[in-house]
Amino acid sequence: MTLDQYRARLAHYRMDPDLQAAHAAYPWLLTWDDHEVENDYAAEHSENDDEPAWFLARRAAAYQAYFEHMPLRRAQTPHGPWLRLHLRQDWGRLASVHLLDDRQYRTQQPCPRAGRAGSNQIQGDCPGRFHPQSTLLGTRQEAWLTASLTGSDSNWHLLAQQTVMAEVDAAPGRAESFFSDGWDGYPLARRRLLEFIERAKVNNPVVLGGDAHSFWVNDLRPIFGEPNSAVVASEFVTTSVSSHGPPEERLRA
Repeated sequence: MTLDQYRARLAHYRMDPDLQAAHAAYPWLLTWDDHEVENDYAAEHSENDDEPAWFLARRAAAYQAYFEHMPLRRAQTPHGPWLRLHLRQDWGRLASVHLLDDRQYRTQQPCPRAGRAGSNQIQGDCPGRFHPQSTLLGTRQEAWLTASLTGSDSNWHLLAQQTVMAEVDAAPGRAESFFSDGWDGYPLARRRLLEFIERAKVNNPVVLGGDAHSFWVNDLRPIFGEPNSAVVASEFVTTSVSSHGPPEERLRA
């Protein structure tokens, strides 16, 4: 897609009268997931495994159109294919919102489908899941987040991000499997973050997520499936505005 095509798409969305009313009534903190650029992209890697230089040019067009149509700060003006969204917003000492970006800086999803990149439903023993350098936030954003969490004495810490952080077995009753596009594709990165929250004794951490097109409330612990691993945070996942969700039998399982 070109810059003009991304502009046209966003301008079309902005014509929704309910969305206009919502923006007029309330301040917004904004982050994105994948479809602002392309389904399941990871940093400079497209779902179709296109040439990275070509895809970064496309990403630059998408980021520019996003900046032009969304209520972002002037300091967030994109520089080519780079646009910093992660920030901390403090509401006095009541709460700090740590706004995260899990698309722009991540490593590629592990164990992709043959001939493709992007997400996949993978077996629990997929070797790429446990690569020590695997990261969903990127090393710099991870470091920024730990400093942001310890640099605020707010009573509540809200981590606003894109996907489900809790471990979710994608095929209950069979061999363990996971969707690789979210935190289940990056379990060591998730463990690093949750162990830090536990070790630093962060006040009342709550993770806010999406992407699953359904509502979830989860207990978060550094090692899922380990009874002695303490719950260190709560998670609330909200549904989509219009997209359909997963089958109810999967959620009940």
